[in-house]
Amino acid sequence: MIQYLVMEVRNLEPLKIGAGGSKKNPAEPSKDYIPGSTLRGAIISQLIKQGVFTQETGPSIVKGIECYNAYPYRNDKLFVPTPQNLRVDKHKWRRRKLLSAQPGGEDSTISLSDLLQESRDRNALEYRFLSVEGDTLIGAKPPKFYTLHHSTSNKPSDREKENLFNYQAIASDQTFRSILSFGPDQLPLIESIIGQKQSFLAYLGGSKGSGYGLCMIKTVGEVQADYREARKLLGFKIPSKQAAGRKLTITCLSDCMFRDEYGRPINELPRRFIEQGCGVSGSLAHSLVVTGISEGFNTKWGARYPKETTLKAGSVLRYELERELSEAEWERVCWKLEHRLLGMRTQDGYGWVGINLEFPAALRVKEEQDQANSASGCNRETISVDESPREKEAAAQDIGIIKRGLKETKAQWLRMIVLKAFKHSANLQPAADRVILRDGLRRHPLQLMLEELRLCMAKLRGTDSNHKSSKSSSSVGDKQLYRFNKEVCSIADCSFAAIIDYLNGGGEEAANRRLEAYADKMLGSKRGGLYYAYANGPNDRPLFVAELLEAGLYYLHRRDS
Repeated sequence: MIQYLVMEVRNLEPLKIGAGGSKKNPAEPSKDYIPGSTLRGAIISQLIKQGVFTQETGPSIVKGIECYNAYPYRNDKLFVPTPQNLRVDKHKWRRRKLLSAQPGGEDSTISLSDLLQESRDRNALEYRFLSVEGDTLIGAKPPKFYTLHHSTSNKPSDREKENLFNYQAIASDQTFRSILSFGPDQLPLIESIIGQKQSFLAYLGGSKGSGYGLCMIKTVGEVQADYREARKLLGFKIPSKQAAGRKLTITCLSDCMFRDEYGRPINELPRRFIEQGCGVSGSLAHSLVVTGISEGFNTKWGARYPKETTLKAGSVLRYELERELSEAEWERVCWKLEHRLLGMRTQDGYGWVGINLEFPAALRVKEEQDQANSASGCNRETISVDESPREKEAAAQDIGIIKRGLKETKAQWLRMIVLKAFKHSANLQPAADRVILRDGLRRHPLQLMLEELRLCMAKLRGTDSNHKSSKSSSSVGDKQLYRFNKEVCSIADCSFAAIIDYLNGGGEEAANRRLEAYADKMLGSKRGGLYYAYANGPNDRPLFVAELLEAGLYYLHRRDS
């Protein structure tokens, strides 16, 4: 008889859990959840410390212990991978999101469509994880960031003595929940790992010696003999539809690795599992799957696991059974197929499925924020340094090196936005979500605008001690109408004059809100978060707007010359 224990993980340091790709890439991405294999490694590490796990007896001791993937947990809700059958109209989504991002914006919802039924929408959802609140879906995205690292080698055989590379990691102070399943005879072993405090510290993921991976792992509630009770403790809110019928819908809640009777990889649930769970056979009617490659690294071996084909989490399979099942039969089917992991490598969290999960057809636009963690909504980490003057000076030098190293790539990113705006602005009108840039200003007005803008930028950077304060638009004559022409140059439906007022700390409130909403959108991207991670706190949004406007005016100035 299988027993279940719900585990909660809170990372005290950023988590670096590699997400595959080329190992030669200097920017290694990270997963946004904690795989079961990573949790299993933490349990084995605890057993090694206690002297229980040895090379001879270790494999037999942990046989039968299965670790489910740990997914984000916020406000008493577990967020599971988004299923592939849910789709949205991207144009409606962007409009709703832009409105909700403005101060005082409504917490609106948007309707979704289902590819298992007739649907015209083909755009995937933005949120990687979903949960349910009432009759509405809510999304979550664990915050991640890139950190620049510098390594030096003293080995004479190494051709490259120094190396710069980026690690992506999950931001610290996030909460995840998982299930640990085991046999009844292994309960004393599990209790010895947890201890009397029902919690322990462990390092998860990679780069443990570089400030990554420290986590607090604790139990939630008591050991459960029923999977359904364990799922309640887990915070799993998505109900299962158990009405009489013939349709069996399987949603992969983790990556799955299935093989047929000959040991060959297949992209569906083996027939034997359906016959054992339902008592009848069925045929595959719809298949919405995304395939992936299994990966992993064994520290003991010092080598990577073999790569195998998997069905990625979120894949959906719809089967048509030979006969209709009653409600009581569906309850038995759900328990049989859900109470254990299916397929291969279940000890590493592969094979978690949900049966006939009923997802609401409406999605809340705003992301769910962790009320117990004010930093959960941040996607850029702040840097804290020691109080020692020497440490402060060293940290300031490091940040200066990073800023200089990113200066050229940041300029290329701004130029890319400008070139894209110039190319596509010919037939577009000014709007709150776009940059408008067209020919129409002569060289002298452009020179005046650049000079005025650079005075504002010097003020923002704190280097304007030898400059006069820039003029606001109210002090400029109405003859300079080019300053108010949004058809030629504008950001977020704001003219040059409105932008200058915003940079000087004034201007209309509505225009300022549009500029800040556009800046938040761009700084929330991967590149924006990287290039402006070391900006001066509240000045990061005005500084981005000023530098983007400077890049646009400089581009027009060069075209005119």
